Amino acid sequence: MKTAVFAKLPRAGLGNKLLVWARAYAFACRHNLPLYTFNWTTLHLGPWLRREKHKRYYRTYFKDPEGANRNRFLWARLAGKLIPEPDMETPVDAVQKQVFVFSRVLYWQHAFDGLKPYREQIRQYMGKHLVADSILMQLANAPTPVVAVHIRMGDFRRIPEGESMQGNHNARTPLSYFSQMIHAIRSVAGSDLPVTLFSDGYDDELKEILQIPDVQRATPMSDIAELLLMSRSKVIVPSASSTFSLWAGFLSDAILFQHPDHYLRSIRPEASNEKHWEGAVGTDPAQWPEQLTRQLRSISPGTA
Repeated sequence: MKTAVFAKLPRAGLGNKLLVWARAYAFACRHNLPLYTFNWTTLHLGPWLRREKHKRYYRTYFKDPEGANRNRFLWARLAGKLIPEPDMETPVDAVQKQVFVFSRVLYWQHAFDGLKPYREQIRQYMGKHLVADSILMQLANAPTPVVAVHIRMGDFRRIPEGESMQGNHNARTPLSYFSQMIHAIRSVAGSDLPVTLFSDGYDDELKEILQIPDVQRATPMSDIAELLLMSRSKVIVPSASSTFSLWAGFLSDAILFQHPDHYLRSIRPEASNEKHWEGAVGTDPAQWPEQLTRQLRSISPGTA
């Protein structure tokens, strides 16, 4: 077998699996090498025990032939030199067979750093070669959101209302933050822009948001379809430290809000953010930058 790149996906949620895949894909692009991916399908008991809405079972989401790619990996390990977690500049030996393996989940604050130069290639590959046709068909008939709000619950822990999110990772972003952001966005836009709510929570957990006028839950569909649909929105309000949220933002041409207690750097290329604002602001729109307010005011409630 020739030198190749393998994405050996971790036992993790969809956002983290995609991050490992994307690093492997970017490395394969950088060095013009074949990429093989496996372990999209893993059984997670936690979502069942916690009675979560989403069970994190991704078997039918992707086109990769899991069994064949796993077998390729087993044979490749015997035939070539194993190189785990290379960086983008790791040299490729022109003679010796090498097996480059990506499997580690990076800390979310740095997860997209090396992917920015490959953003457009990643977007195109996902739409043409990675995501299953059945998923794309789901999306074809789904209405495009104007404002997408993602509220991650699941195994994220609750923190007391009013406690700072700073230093609280894998914690639920308070519902009051989303409520205030919805009202702030609408006040700047000058109209009640329709809001589509994406969440793995139940309706009774989300009452504070669902009772706001013109807020509706997204039509139930697969996790990857929800992520891709959210990425088509005009505005995205993610949950803090949720890689699922951030993936939608990374793929999008949307105004992208990030939580001020969790924002270190942009996740999209500078050229993209010159056209579509990305950053972290508080819930007081009087403090928002002019680029953001100008772009919000240009959105029509009927925009699709």
